[in-house]
Amino acid sequence: MILDLKQIRKLLFYLALMLHCVIGGMIAFVGVIPFRPFYVSLLVILSLIIYKIKIDNLLKFHLLFGALIVASGFINGSSIGSIISALRLPIISQTMYLVVFGYLDNEKYNIEWILKVIALIQLPIVIFQMAFYTPLSELSAIETAYFDIRYGTFFVKSDSIMSTFLILIVIYLLFVKKVLNKLNLLVIVSACLSVFLADSRISQITLLGILGYYTLINSSFKQKIGIIILLGSVFVLFYATGYAEKLAAQFGDIIGQITFQRGVSMERFEEGQYARAAAILYFISEPLKIFGDGPGRYINPLTGEMELGLQSQYLKSYAELGLAGMIVSILGIFIIVKSLIKTGFFRYIVIFTILALGVTSDIYNDAGLMFVLFLMIHLMSSQEFKLQEVNQDPQSDSI
Repeated sequence: MILDLKQIRKLLFYLALMLHCVIGGMIAFVGVIPFRPFYVSLLVILSLIIYKIKIDNLLKFHLLFGALIVASGFINGSSIGSIISALRLPIISQTMYLVVFGYLDNEKYNIEWILKVIALIQLPIVIFQMAFYTPLSELSAIETAYFDIRYGTFFVKSDSIMSTFLILIVIYLLFVKKVLNKLNLLVIVSACLSVFLADSRISQITLLGILGYYTLINSSFKQKIGIIILLGSVFVLFYATGYAEKLAAQFGDIIGQITFQRGVSMERFEEGQYARAAAILYFISEPLKIFGDGPGRYINPLTGEMELGLQSQYLKSYAELGLAGMIVSILGIFIIVKSLIKTGFFRYIVIFTILALGVTSDIYNDAGLMFVLFLMIHLMSSQEFKLQEVNQDPQSDSI
């Protein structure tokens, strides 16, 4: 049986959904095959064949991004291989956009319930991963520290992707769907607990900000008091288990580094390890970089090894593509969200969430992260369109 284009698009979408959100972590955990590069390459090649490429704002942005990479490469004398490798960033983003929107835009089937199920199963799995870290780390084909084991069903060490998915689910249910029935409340509570158990501090701070804003604008005085009492009870529980003290110490360390009140390890940064405060000091002491030092200058795209600790979208963009690269990478987030979600203040909450994620993650370099972003943006934009249809005044047939 020969599949038509619609069936192939459906197959590719669900393959991407399963690998990025459900079974990809297990495949990487057991080390069956190093499938991620092969799978992403397959999607890129097939996308050129089966999807209609239209000239829209996203394509224009990706072309601009690619042109900047090429320009920076030639200005800095980067190798052709480094330039071609760096072009994977706009290509991955465009591909994930096509995989998600190319199928769902022409599909009436609502996948909301599937995403809710994926959100609900994260909490028990994260708890299991934490409780059985020692045997799991011994069995894992990839060396995983305790703070990296809490990735749920997503890729190994991808707790930030899991947290982003869950935060966007919460935004969708609170600000777009706005139907707080028992199931949706269960999803929200489960998602929040999963984020707070994961080790992504920026995600936890972002989620607290979102919940605080929602509480501020959507509750009466009595409800605010009730929420404060509920949050206080949760804090007491966290404090009794010793988790609150651990979180406070970690947040204090982060704040101390950001404000340079604690020691900054330049050695760690220069060895390619996580040291964001040192990175800021390093680049402040350097001359302003307009086009950076060239793509692939500090990070090996094949091995992931870093010459400098650039675990951030903004730091990496600035180091390799300069001020121009950092501006374009931030501009891209606004273009992606505002082009696909036409109206509604909640889209700025989505932008805020993604911008916060860029502090600790290399957004455009992660196919799983880009897939999750486009998936949740499509869910929000499709629900927004349905709400607009419902709110339209019906045409009167009366005389």
